[in-house]
Amino acid sequence: AAQAAEEALRGRAAALSDQLVQAQREASAPVSRAVAELRRRVEADKESLRRLLLAVRAEREGGRVPELEERLRVTRAEAEALRQAVSAERAGAAERRAAAD
Repeated sequence: AAQAAEEALRGRAAALSDQLVQAQREASAPVSRAVAELRRRVEADKESLRRLLLAVRAEREGGRVPELEERLRVTRAEAEALRQAVSAERAGAAERRAAAD
């Protein structure tokens, strides 16, 4: 009987050990995903910095930087679209307030 109880305890200890290992894996999964995301961001930032460095070098040498010029054009277009959307929203809000009065 004592041997059977000892074997049962060993089995229970092994099961608990397996559960602990599984719980540790599950707990570390979000951290692993976060680390992978940070690595991806660092790589993207490194690439952006590399492009910026090339652009600065080209600027120093008097060259044009078509990639930056295009990015600036797109940014200006996006800013104008946002200004128009804000204007339209404000006008709509003013109309709604006037209609409510």
